[in-house]
Amino acid sequence: MRLRPPAWSSCWLAVLCLLSTMLAGCEQNAGCSLVMVTQVPIQFRNRLPTVEVNINGHAARMVLDTGSNRSLVSEPAKQRLGLVEDQRFMTAIIGVAVTTMKVDVTVDSMMIGAAPLSVDRIMVGAVPLGAMADGLLGMDVLREFDLDIDVPKRLLSLYRVRQCETADPPWDEPAVPIRGITTQFGRLGMPLELDGVEAAAVIDTGAAFTTIGQRMAQRLGLTEQKLADDQVGNIHGVGASSSRIYIHQFQSIRIGPLMERNVRLPVLMVDPQRLPNGNPVNENLIGQDVLGNRRIWFSFKTDRVAISLREGDQLAKQ
Repeated sequence: MRLRPPAWSSCWLAVLCLLSTMLAGCEQNAGCSLVMVTQVPIQFRNRLPTVEVNINGHAARMVLDTGSNRSLVSEPAKQRLGLVEDQRFMTAIIGVAVTTMKVDVTVDSMMIGAAPLSVDRIMVGAVPLGAMADGLLGMDVLREFDLDIDVPKRLLSLYRVRQCETADPPWDEPAVPIRGITTQFGRLGMPLELDGVEAAAVIDTGAAFTTIGQRMAQRLGLTEQKLADDQVGNIHGVGASSSRIYIHQFQSIRIGPLMERNVRLPVLMVDPQRLPNGNPVNENLIGQDVLGNRRIWFSFKTDRVAISLREGDQLAKQ
């Protein structure tokens, strides 16, 4: 399937608006214009995409992290950038198996490329081990734009949000739209099916690997006893914590329409952290092993996601 931009040109749209005495329709379609705000290069560090931002006039490199609902800077970056704590604000940082409280720091100005960002304070926390970055650029910033994350070309393009039915990605290449996108605590989730069991998973560009959480594992009938013969490793999160994971082989996985068989995925067998409202955090994550070498259209405000196809991809009906 090929997704293409809206067929109407801006000139033709302008003529329609001038002829119409009812401005409502024109105003709605005017919001469909594709307007790029800025474009910046992506650098990969230890499998994670990073971009350069400017904080208070100083350059900082941050992980492009759609799995984090808030942006943060590391403690060393806080010191280097001269950021001052604001004792009025503390933020709970929900990491792997642990929640920590940190005082926020004030930000006078923050930009990505040519785009000023509406940020006046930011969290302080630990960046995932090996990320080699000053912080995380999360959904509190990214949600204000439509994102074109072009991994093959190593480019991030930010567009003005288009609130219209025809807001397809600006691509002329094979891609699939993802149906059933949901919003979960400031993050976007997509349908996941593992060995025939359906669930949802957070689209997490800041995760190196697709990871299955404890609740999903339990639905699949997996216990630590049944996983005992699997390879064991550790996963590190933003809360400066780590936890054991099991590398388990599954018969099939479907993410949106993308199908793959005989896959080995990390399984996290710890009690999920809780949100302030008491609901458990969704710990099923779609990481760079699936998203890498693809182009992703990501629009939080319109619940739209599209993913380019790689050679050999198998597709299922959505």
